[in-house]
Amino acid sequence: MLHVCFRSWIITSLCRAHMIDILNRMDIDYAVYGNHEFDFGSDILVQRVAESKFQWFGSNVRDKATGNVLGNGLDTTLFPIASTAQDGAIQVGMFGICTPETPQLSFPGDKVEFQDILGTAKRCVDDLKARGADVIIALTHVSIAHDKLLAKRVPGIDVIIGGHDHDPFTMYQGKTFIHKSGQNAYWLGRLDFDIRKASGKVTVSPAWKMIANQNVTPDAGVEALVHKYMAPFMTADHLEAGARQLAVLSLPLVTKTSVMRGEESNFGNLVADAVRQELGAQFGVLNGGFVRGDTVHEAKSQLTVGIVLKEMPFPRPAVLLRIQARDLKEALEQHLRHYPLLSGSFPHVSGLRLTYDRTRNTPEVC
Repeated sequence: MLHVCFRSWIITSLCRAHMIDILNRMDIDYAVYGNHEFDFGSDILVQRVAESKFQWFGSNVRDKATGNVLGNGLDTTLFPIASTAQDGAIQVGMFGICTPETPQLSFPGDKVEFQDILGTAKRCVDDLKARGADVIIALTHVSIAHDKLLAKRVPGIDVIIGGHDHDPFTMYQGKTFIHKSGQNAYWLGRLDFDIRKASGKVTVSPAWKMIANQNVTPDAGVEALVHKYMAPFMTADHLEAGARQLAVLSLPLVTKTSVMRGEESNFGNLVADAVRQELGAQFGVLNGGFVRGDTVHEAKSQLTVGIVLKEMPFPRPAVLLRIQARDLKEALEQHLRHYPLLSGSFPHVSGLRLTYDRTRNTPEVC
């Protein structure tokens, strides 16, 4: 089971379908749609799904024309696992949920509908229970807040294996076990379940291990594919362009995800300053989720074109617009709506100072 992300704009400018080529070598059984699967539109996603040697869940992701799960994906599945219990094999049911915020986070287009996650989860649980499921697992690509809400509002989910959040989580919400392994394949989460069935009653006891991937010997086949797809970027011209020095840092620049998505960052401020100056604007705003490096660039090190491209891999245009003050205020409040939870919408600003008052009935920028 895997949560997959197709986000690799720079590589995709020269390559196609590289992620599916690699993922098909990884003995994956199931994946779930996430927001970045839609970065190139739903038509491209359907092509990539058709090339996959594993199955995709999208219980709440519907083709508007047919009403079916997009790309012939799975709504629910039910399979037996062997058991020594007198009651026979244990039936495991699964379904998968994608964040309903995908239209605001990516580019799914107008052919796709993202249905309510609570209604979808309840429908899937009811369906699986009616078909005899003893244990129900939800694969999700939603925030931890939404995972907890699913566990609270939809009885019958035993396990939630989640993505979307960039930090790892392992917790219980009521009787539901929730696990997320974090971002960028820093860790592999291994989950083992002791499932017992006696007299019609099933108990699920999880054990988990977070395995750091930093010093793992690469799989030879996957490594060969990586070299194949990176080869166009290793030419002399590309290496020279990437190494071009833009500045020497006089202080550390911080792009850690935990900072970019929850507090002021000097890197975020730098980019907002640069965009404001380049466009001749009064104010500049950058959302923290736009920056992806998750590192600290030390003082006296070089800031190069290659580093900037790695930090901000999305080829999105900077936009200059005329806006009323009240609309700017509402926009900043929208950026801060998840605070103090970490969020990719957290704003880094230039040319203005703001105070966010969460003590009001409706939190607002002052």
